[in-house]
Amino acid sequence: MIQSSLFQEGRAEGRLEGQREMCIVMVRQYHPAVFERVRPRIESCQDAGRLREWVLQAPNLSDADYVRLLES
Repeated sequence: MIQSSLFQEGRAEGRLEGQREMCIVMVRQYHPAVFERVRPRIESCQDAGRLREWVLQAPNLSDADYVRLLES
């Protein structure tokens, strides 16, 4: 049981890390001017839904709007 719980936690953390990496890739591509400003926020995010939203919004928003999204 303990092993299964640890395994599940590891998988969840792995998925979260993958979403963070995808978000970083998208921000570098679509918002290079603000990347260093928002990078710490992305790296510290623990919410998979929020990361998904940030990835999906990256190509649609201006730099200023994207920064506002991540800082809200």
